[in-house]
Amino acid sequence: MVNNNRIQRLWQHWRLPSWRIKKWFPQTVLSRLERLIGESEAVHMGQIRFVIESNMETMAVLSGVTPRQRARQYFGSLEVWDTAYNTGVLLYVSCADRAIEIVADRGISKQVDAAVWQAICRDLGKDFADGLYQQGLEKALEQMTAVLISHIPRHAGQAHSNEVSNEVVLR
Repeated sequence: MVNNNRIQRLWQHWRLPSWRIKKWFPQTVLSRLERLIGESEAVHMGQIRFVIESNMETMAVLSGVTPRQRARQYFGSLEVWDTAYNTGVLLYVSCADRAIEIVADRGISKQVDAAVWQAICRDLGKDFADGLYQQGLEKALEQMTAVLISHIPRHAGQAHSNEVSNEVVLR
């Protein structure tokens, strides 16, 4: 749950610099996640993107930007919405707020109940609380893959085009 006290929330964001998050996610981990995202996309028609943000800018915090709003901002700016089948899915982690959001484009959100995405977020939150960052993200990706396969599988002969970068945004 996001802290409603803006000063306390601002302090949470200030005390979690990006260099600390980068220690949790070295390049080897990011490369592995990016490869796994590519492998996932080869078996379904979705496009997946991960964003892990240590903190928001001061003005965003003071303006009351929520993790959900921030996830939607990234969904738009990274063009996850701009896929041929409208099946982009963004997993957003706000480390300072200890919040996780999944934003799914209209082509998949019509088919998948929001409770399914929320359950994945809850599981990932538990893993993060236990310090299982890489394992948690890999498990979340496996869960997302299973959801996407069950709703929009890639059939034999369907071409695979990587419409959205698999790069994990670490900020």
